[in-house]
Amino acid sequence: MRTEGLLMTQLIEQKSKNKKVLSAIKRAKRYYTETQPMLLEVIKGKALALDQKQFDYISQEAEKKFQNYDIKNEGHWIKLYQNHIQNCIRSYSLLLQDREWASVTYFSFYALPELINLDQEFLKLNIK
Repeated sequence: MRTEGLLMTQLIEQKSKNKKVLSAIKRAKRYYTETQPMLLEVIKGKALALDQKQFDYISQEAEKKFQNYDIKNEGHWIKLYQNHIQNCIRSYSLLLQDREWASVTYFSFYALPELINLDQEFLKLNIK
């Protein structure tokens, strides 16, 4: 999910001309940058890393979704991005409830508030 989210963030950043959207995307990028070191520590020694084939597939699918990105229909892609954020919120919430691994639970607790803030920021854009 993080790979897809980061790719979507980069694609919107490349294609949007809307200053409010770009400001929200900058905040999303900061979220990924700031949480990455902790995530890498959490997954250390676990077989969770993507191989190149998996990454390529996710990348191609994200690019397909965004190939028709246009300022006239930017709301569609912002909605797609919001859906991604909401799916992340649900996933991290479930990980918090499961409490299977202490490190994953802690990471979810750490990452979840900013995801909720990002969701609210994108809702405020109100792009149709």
